[in-house]
Amino acid sequence: MMKNRLNILIKDILEDNTFLQEAFLFEFHLASLVKMNILIAEDRDLSDSFNRPKYSYPTYQGLLDDELINSEVNSQFYQIITYQNELKEIALSRQQMIG
Repeated sequence: MMKNRLNILIKDILEDNTFLQEAFLFEFHLASLVKMNILIAEDRDLSDSFNRPKYSYPTYQGLLDDELINSEVNSQFYQIITYQNELKEIALSRQQMIG
């Protein structure tokens, strides 16, 4: 959460993205996607950063529209793209399974 605030501060001060800002964004995206994957593997609801329910097990309705899954990231961070694609596949299969 603190790195996200620092990222906002950096963005307010500088016009161009910095390496530090890119690194913070990478860590935020990676941590969020890993958390989603873990919760799905444990058959649990997905929550936001304030622990409020966001997507409910088993269908995770709306997950395909999540900004985190659909946001474009720097191509050097290929692992994020991999996790995004895996989450899209999971969401599609869960929705097809339920109906």
